[in-house]
Amino acid sequence: MASEKALNAPPGECRQCWLHAYDSRAQHKHLAPREDCPACVSHMGGKCPTSMIVPGKRKGWW
Repeated sequence: MASEKALNAPPGECRQCWLHAYDSRAQHKHLAPREDCPACVSHMGGKCPTSMIVPGKRKGWW
């Protein structure tokens, strides 16, 4: 089961990218060693669909 943090992406972040980053082991357990995750590759470089972005202003430390 994914953690509470993994399931609740902050505003301005992609839900899928956040889940795959914070629940990485469970999300990628079906992959062979050194095999790329197709879902992660499709989102690399900021190509996240707007429907997957959590509404709200992104918070940053800078």
